[in-house]
Amino acid sequence: MIKRPDSMRPGVFIHTSVRPYAGGCPAGRGVAVAARAGAGYSGSGVAELYTLADAAAFGTESVLYGMAQTLLAAGVVPVYAAAAGEDYAAAL
Repeated sequence: MIKRPDSMRPGVFIHTSVRPYAGGCPAGRGVAVAARAGAGYSGSGVAELYTLADAAAFGTESVLYGMAQTLLAAGVVPVYAAAAGEDYAAAL
């Protein structure tokens, strides 16, 4: 089980718990995520992530890396990741 932080900033609380599914992710299906990448990330488009090393390009301290880490650890493959600036709808 992977547990994400309960608080991101003062007054904002979240609770997320991800547990691996015994059946894994059905073949040919994955999950799409959009979040902020690290400050040094300059790529664009959608990246297909199969390993945590693939996600490192987004910056290991970024929100997008953390989301990919959680999903990959839960057995979701591939993870389709898009770096979002201010417009999350456009990124998805």
